[in-house]
Amino acid sequence: MKRKRNMRVRRIRRREKMRKLKRRRRRRTKNVKIRRIKKMVEKEKKKKNPEDKKDPAKLRAKLEKIDAKMQELAAKKEEVLKVLNEVEKTPTNQTG
Repeated sequence: MKRKRNMRVRRIRRREKMRKLKRRRRRRTKNVKIRRIKKMVEKEKKKKNPEDKKDPAKLRAKLEKIDAKMQELAAKKEEVLKVLNEVEKTPTNQTG
């Protein structure tokens, strides 16, 4: 009888320990999620700094980035147009 009781008590204690561990894990994951969200909010706040709009150096840097992107897109557009013209010039063999 004593052995059976001891086994039952051990099982109950193990279950309680596992439940506690699971609760701790849940808390940790919640805390990690909250930290991530806070960091994201802080980053967004930094991006929306109104002083950046008035700083000429930063504005010039933005313009240079935009110009570079536009040049890359124009080059891609020219390549696509060349390929399109070649495809339109060559007759396609339709089977049917």
